[in-house]
Amino acid sequence: IKKITKQIPRMYNAMILSYKVHIAYLNKTIEQRYLIPKELDTITFKFNTKKYMFEDSNESIDDWFLTYEKLRIKIFKDKGKNTKSLNTELDSLYNYYEKKLKNSNLLKQVNELYYYDKLDRLYPNSKKVTDYIKKIKNPIACKTLNNLLFNYIKNRFNSFNFKNLKLNTESSTYNKLFATGLFIYLKRIDFKVGELKYQPAFDWLKTTNFYAKNAITINKEFTPLNNTEFKTRLQNIVLLNKSFKETNFSKLLKENPSDFYLIDLWATWCAPCIEGINLIHNMDIPKNVKILNLSTDMLKDQQKWVTKSQELNIKTDALLKSDNENNRGFIKFIEMNSIPRYILIDKNMNLIDEAFYRPQESQFLSQLNDVRNHNNW
Repeated sequence: IKKITKQIPRMYNAMILSYKVHIAYLNKTIEQRYLIPKELDTITFKFNTKKYMFEDSNESIDDWFLTYEKLRIKIFKDKGKNTKSLNTELDSLYNYYEKKLKNSNLLKQVNELYYYDKLDRLYPNSKKVTDYIKKIKNPIACKTLNNLLFNYIKNRFNSFNFKNLKLNTESSTYNKLFATGLFIYLKRIDFKVGELKYQPAFDWLKTTNFYAKNAITINKEFTPLNNTEFKTRLQNIVLLNKSFKETNFSKLLKENPSDFYLIDLWATWCAPCIEGINLIHNMDIPKNVKILNLSTDMLKDQQKWVTKSQELNIKTDALLKSDNENNRGFIKFIEMNSIPRYILIDKNMNLIDEAFYRPQESQFLSQLNDVRNHNNW
């Protein structure tokens, strides 16, 4: 039995982590789901060669997920013909797990989430679903929650007057969930800025705290940076190497040949930046991707930057000259309001992702491993 220990990317208090691995000698891909509470930092899997599955000390929720998933497929295929009987089956499933989970509030939250996700598919515009979303206090991050929020907005979109929409009477959690659902909905329908039907919704989204905190991620979906201008500005930035000699980005790429590059904009005073650098050190970064660290420290702190870079064992690092006009223009162009900021490019400086996932996010490594297929993202 082989053991695998994984560091858990911590972005949420509670989440459902999907772990997928391909067993080459079996030509079999195994995917299992685990409920991760906020207290858990690592998870260790043991591969059971008899059952062909990974086992760990935490209870897998695959049984729940797959049982509810079978019902979701039934609902989809039924097309509203047997809604009452499917509702009875859904209620029975919910009650079965509810009785089974007398002492676990977190697992009960999962049961509720799975239940209301399927209920909204049975009864679009259900008031019960609206009431449920409004009462959520501690959301569990997972695909099911995203799907529920997407359908919640989709089924009610035409009933919202976004030109005068106010959610002041609702909780801050509901406001965030509503804005998240709207973002997911606009993203999935391939909304383009300027479309008359959806523009008021996007304009409303821009007034929210959710947008203020995630503006870069949201804007890259709907108003991506111009690739030609990005390349020009990137070529024109002025850097300092660790010997304090001027260099440029083109030279940096020639010295570090690769098919793809992840630019890590960081600073010595930025704790999340340093956490990200340390996490990357412990990852199996694909061989066709190189990390290029660009420090945003002030020129007066250049010695501090070199010292910290050495402490962190950063292999490829350069300092953006803070007094350079081209550098300031580049920072303004990419709308860098906070760090760390990760930008994914190819060897020709073509922009792939202007606001890539952070190392703390589970998609970080999986997307890097799939970088050759970036045109399909």
